[in-house]
This record gives sequence, structure tokens and C-alpha cells, in this order.
Amino acid sequence: MLTWYAVNETMSEWQGTLEIVIRKTDFSVLREKTVHIACTSMSSVPVGSMDCADLCKAYGEENIYVSYSLSIAGEKESAKSALFIRPKHFAFNRPNYELSVTDRGDVFEIHICSDTFCDYVELSVTGADPVFSDNYFSIATKEGVAVTVNKKYLPENMNAEELKHAINAYSIADSY
Repeated sequence: MLTWYAVNETMSEWQGTLEIVIRKTDFSVLREKTVHIACTSMSSVPVGSMDCADLCKAYGEENIYVSYSLSIAGEKESAKSALFIRPKHFAFNRPNYELSVTDRGDVFEIHICSDTFCDYVELSVTGADPVFSDNYFSIATKEGVAVTVNKKYLPENMNAEELKHAINAYSIADSY
């Protein structure tokens, strides 16, 4: 049984939507649920649960994962994933990454996709040590993930195409 909690560490109340999806490593959806949340300031509230024992039995815990995202006022605030077993026992497939880089003024937006679920994805740049908006993330959907990097952390006059070719992506599946 999976149970979700909303934690509000701000002084303001908020309302949002939690989308929960159980997927196979090829991103196909096995089960999904949407929960509407109202969270008072400085609180933690249970918002829902889902029984997944049948899916774990049918597909194997090592072949499925849960992804969840929280939207507040129509804006995605966070997206995470979780495994049903320890990462060393999960059946990660070796990913093929696809990158695009867009110049957004003071930052570059990097969009990264994969042909399979990836966990603990880390980006690096050859010849630089930049700070990304997210250091370790999951690629839990076909749509992929967007992260940004401020140009001040990159070589002067680097353009989007040069950055695209200098980026290295690495995930837990690449480590074995």
C-alpha cells in the first residue's frame, strides 16, 4: 500500500493536484490516480493511498515504479519517482538520451528525454563545473525533464549548440 502526504512548510494555505502514476520502465501506464489537496500552513496531511500489490505480483517489483507530480494553481511544483525495491535490485535498462538546449537569456534550458525510465540522472559539462537547477533527477515520462543552468557558470560566449555537445548525462543504469 502506498500512502502520500502533503507537507506545507510555508505560512500560506495552498490547494493543488497530486497526480500519481504506476508505470513500467518503457513509460507505459499501469494505474493512475489524481487527488485534489488543500493544505493549511505549516501542516502535513495524508492525501491518498493506492494498493499496488497486484501490479507488483503481475509485473515484478523490479520492473515498475511510481511517478508523482504536484501542481499548485496550474503550475507543476515538483515531480518525483519512487521504486518498490532498492535501486540495486531494480531492472534498469541502459538509456539512450536525447538533448535539446534553448537560450533563455541569462540561462540555458536543457530538455532531456530517454527511451526508458532513468533514476538519479546527473548532468555535467565538459570543461566547466556549472550549477544546474536540479542536480539529480528522474526521467519518469516520455516527455522528459527540463533543467536550467545560468550562463555565468559556463565559458564566456558558449552558445546553445556548443553546450548541447558538451553535456554528459549519467544515471544509475550507466553505472553498471
